[in-house]
Amino acid sequence: MATPEAEDDVPSLLSYQSLTNILLSVLCVLMAALAAGLTMGMLSLDPLQLEIKRRASPSSLERERCASLLPLLVGHSQRHRLLVSLLLLNSLANEALPLFLDELLPGKYTSIVVSVTLVLFFGEIVPSAFFTGPNQVQMAARLVPLVKCVMFVTSPIATPIARMLDKVLHSDDGDGDDDDNETSLRSIRQQQQQPLYVDVTEGNYYNRGELSALVRIQYEAQIAAKRHRKRRSKGELLRASMNNSNSNSTVITIPRTSVENRDVRAAGRAVLKRAPSIHADEITIIEGALAMTTKVAADVLTPLRNIFALPDTTLLDEPQVVEIWSKGYSRVPVYSKRKQTKDVSGIVGVLLVRQLIVVNPADERPIDTLPLQKPPCVPPSMNLVDLINLFQSGGGRGGGGSHLAVVCARPLIAEQALADDLPIPPEAAVIGVISLEDVIEELLQEEIYDEYDHRELDITRLAVNRWKAFVERKKLKREEEAEVKANEEANKEAEGRGSSETSRLLPK
Repeated sequence: MATPEAEDDVPSLLSYQSLTNILLSVLCVLMAALAAGLTMGMLSLDPLQLEIKRRASPSSLERERCASLLPLLVGHSQRHRLLVSLLLLNSLANEALPLFLDELLPGKYTSIVVSVTLVLFFGEIVPSAFFTGPNQVQMAARLVPLVKCVMFVTSPIATPIARMLDKVLHSDDGDGDDDDNETSLRSIRQQQQQPLYVDVTEGNYYNRGELSALVRIQYEAQIAAKRHRKRRSKGELLRASMNNSNSNSTVITIPRTSVENRDVRAAGRAVLKRAPSIHADEITIIEGALAMTTKVAADVLTPLRNIFALPDTTLLDEPQVVEIWSKGYSRVPVYSKRKQTKDVSGIVGVLLVRQLIVVNPADERPIDTLPLQKPPCVPPSMNLVDLINLFQSGGGRGGGGSHLAVVCARPLIAEQALADDLPIPPEAAVIGVISLEDVIEELLQEEIYDEYDHRELDITRLAVNRWKAFVERKKLKREEEAEVKANEEANKEAEGRGSSETSRLLPK
């Protein structure tokens, strides 16, 4: 026969066991939610995007967060170990939850149904949506210490499985050799106290076309967001003005500079005054820079038939000097006049037009008495990047100012002839000339107009001004139509409100 003391101990023991099972069940649900959320939140982060933000983010806090996340995500081995550790934690929590619920609920089927429901909603759906939200990086960075603890605890099981995944899935990458090389490189860098570089791209490089498309997509997305913010701010201003005009039934004029309107305008300006978006000219320059190595001298040169050149027998009298100045060129090729024929390909040098400042036209000096610059000779297959480097180095002769090159099929023959103070022979096959301005125009993807290009520049400005005037007229017309429509709607609302007031005041 049970004593009263024993009967009192049984409910207390049952309540203690129930409370323990409830706490353990809640702990299992939280562990499953944490593991599922971190699996989606961390492994969905792109190491390349994190590295970009770590280097170029304006926020120091965001750079620190990205730096703390990168060691867990860079490299196949680290990602596999992280994946296995989180999945082990999730599986452990999901398998242990029905055992504790079985002690609380009547019947094992009831505990299974409740367990599946809790795991599905509170252990999978909700945390996955929460950890992949707008604060994904922030929440993942805060839980990095906890994730490292989980990886340390599960390392006896997770490490062998991760290594097996590396061998099976990435056997063609030479992981064994890479590990040895990385270990030796790390030891060398530690001895030299230099930071170890990690490849966040993992071999997934962008080519020129993809980089250009990426920049263009970013530009279009920022422009679309900016337009959306402008439309939203204009809509808020319009609604605020309509509310102010219809707030009272009596005739009260509310000035446009009221406190509420000023607050709305200030909010609109604060929204618009964000970080400056990428300019359209920046996009074109980036695209032009990425295409510099794909374009060659033959694509942008000036053909021989279109260049302005002078024979070496030209007398620098006043009419000739005026003509040279009127052309507007800073450098003029000078060719040797053979047999009284105009053979422009026999270039002997380049006249720097600024030298004419010290020339007296009354002396009628021949042009070959001036010091002529020896231009560099390049093949038509030379890309524009090499051309820029050539111009920067002074045409490969150690001097500055050589911003004009001769394009010929056999540049070695032409270089040797110029070095011997001889005209370029026909065997060199001169095709044309190319200047630094031609290369810069390809980089900017726009024409560079100077003071001598007044005719084309005037035509271009006229077309641009006409187009701007057309756009302004269309914009004013749309604003007037929107204002008229808003006034009509406001009048209709006022009339409806007045009729309702009149019907209420009339005797029944």
